[in-house]
Formats: sequence, C-alpha cells, structure tokens
Amino acid sequence: MLLSWVISGPLGLARAQEAVPPQLRAGQVFESRFELPAEQQRLAARGQPVAVTHGQLRLALPQGFAAELSLPVLLISATSDPGYNSSRGLAALYEAVALDAGWAVLSVDAAPVARPEDEGVALRFALLEAALLSLREPWPALANSGLAFAGFSGGAKVSGSLAALFANQGARLLGLFQGGINEETLAATARLMPELPADFKRVPIVLAGGRTDPIATPVQHRRVESDLRDAGFKQVRLLIVGGGHVVDPRPLGEALAWFTALAAARASAR
Repeated sequence: MLLSWVISGPLGLARAQEAVPPQLRAGQVFESRFELPAEQQRLAARGQPVAVTHGQLRLALPQGFAAELSLPVLLISATSDPGYNSSRGLAALYEAVALDAGWAVLSVDAAPVARPEDEGVALRFALLEAALLSLREPWPALANSGLAFAGFSGGAKVSGSLAALFANQGARLLGLFQGGINEETLAATARLMPELPADFKRVPIVLAGGRTDPIATPVQHRRVESDLRDAGFKQVRLLIVGGGHVVDPRPLGEALAWFTALAAARASAR
C-alpha cells in the first residue's frame, strides 16, 4: 500500500515527506494519506456507491518505541457532528496523556472530509482497519499489539461499537474509554456479534463525565454504567469530574494505567 508520509517532531512541525514509509521513531508524530483497499471501500459504503476512497492517519509514538516492540495502541474517534468530526484533532488533545503512559496513539479521518451522510461506524471501522494494515510494514510488531478505544461524546459511542467490531475480528482488546457519553453502544453492538471471545465481557471500561455536563449528564453516565453491568460487563468504572461537555484528558491517564495493570496481570497469570 503506497503512502505519503509527513514526519513531525514533538512540536508537530513537519520536516520531511516521502513516498514510502520511513523508519518510525520514538517521540515523533507521523501523518500519512492512504488509499482504502477495495474491501474496505465496500465496507464503508454499506451497499451504496463508494464515496470515500482515502484516509488520513495520525500516529503518535511514545519514548521507548521500537518497531520490534508491540506497544499498546489507543485508537481515538471523534463524533460525526460537523465541525467536531476530526478524530485527529481530538487525538491531539489526548496524546500527551497517552504518550506519557507509554501508549501509541492512532487516529484516522476520511480524506477529504466525508459528507455527514457517509459518516458512521462502518466508515470509521473501515478507515481504522485499513490504517492498521498500512502500518504493518514500518511497524511489524503492531500485529501483536493490544488495542484500546477512546472517544468523546458521539465519538465515545462510536468507540464502543468499534471495540465490539474489532474484538469480533480477533483483536486483543485492552480497554475502552468513553468520555461525555449518554447512550450505551458496546453491549448493543456486541449483541449483533455471534462469536465474540469468551473473555470479551471482562474488558475494562472507564466512563468519564463532567459534573455540570448538560448534554451527557452524570445521571446518564450512571445509566450507561448500569446498562453495561446489566449486560454482564465485569469491570466498569465511572469517573465524574469537574466541567461541562468538554474534553478533559485527565481521566484518560487513570484509565490507561488501569488497562496496563490488568493486561500485565493477565500476562503474568498465563
């Protein structure tokens, strides 16, 4: 898969562009435009004429990264609401916290921006699947990396559905972080998946809401928590923090620390 790469340093200043993937380096941010393979185009189109043929990914790598290491990867998705639908823009708000925790951060948008009627879970799934495939050449160990999903508001709902879809494809799911969420989507999507892994409902889930949020209220967050527990999910945490319906990266650090500790405990128990 042919890519055009823009390599950025810690300050996000572009310093080079190449036609093929360069060597990925620790502490850098990479942007690339890629073509959706035919299979992902059909998936994104959902039986309609193909409207999205390319994606733009952003990959932020922590210190300590090496291509032979299977570091955990956080996949961030934004809402589909016009003006707020850049997953790469949302990722930039969360990246510092995730990188400090030793996680790589991946976000993907349609290129050019998709029409509102083309936005949805199918497109986001196709874009992320294609982006992960495109990164296998410069980062071979990515094939063995665990994935966690994160989003805010409508992006939190999308992330819940994506977590179930990727688990259904055999991905190793490390966790789910949902900020500013007012509707449960993980269990709802999972009910459509016939052969999820036996331990799927042990995935750790963190819900984070603002104490004064009028769009996704604390009461709605508690309802989502209750719905997840009623659906059989064993490890759910609810964090209510100060603020309204705004992105707050702080709870993500607590979530990733929990995800990492649980993954380490599972690995040592094998």
